[in-house]
Amino acid sequence: MDLVVSGPNNGINTAGDLLYSGTVAAAMEGAKLGVKAIALSAPAEADKPTVVQVFLKLLAQLDLKADVRQVLNINVPARPWEEIHGVRWAPQGECIWLGAYGGRVSPNGRRDSWRNLGRPCTTGG
Repeated sequence: MDLVVSGPNNGINTAGDLLYSGTVAAAMEGAKLGVKAIALSAPAEADKPTVVQVFLKLLAQLDLKADVRQVLNINVPARPWEEIHGVRWAPQGECIWLGAYGGRVSPNGRRDSWRNLGRPCTTGG
């Protein structure tokens, strides 16, 4: 069986942020081609070897045929290996960003928009 693995992303992919994630988009492109896919993400401060170690252990435990219908989104916490004691399956959360966006210049000189982190999101409805 073929499998697309995208990531690890340098930042988590949750709720409405999935719409802006290149990591998740790459996994979804694989799924559009009929290949099961996994998007892997972790907070920027996470230890990368630990993220990979957690992913490989989880991958060994997955039944890809039964556990992955199209795309599986995995977020590994920024914790030492010894503090990670299992897996929590969760539905995709909802979050509608209420704050403003501001312009900025990225380190490579490209101008883009970034959300201002002063105001939280709401869970729609």
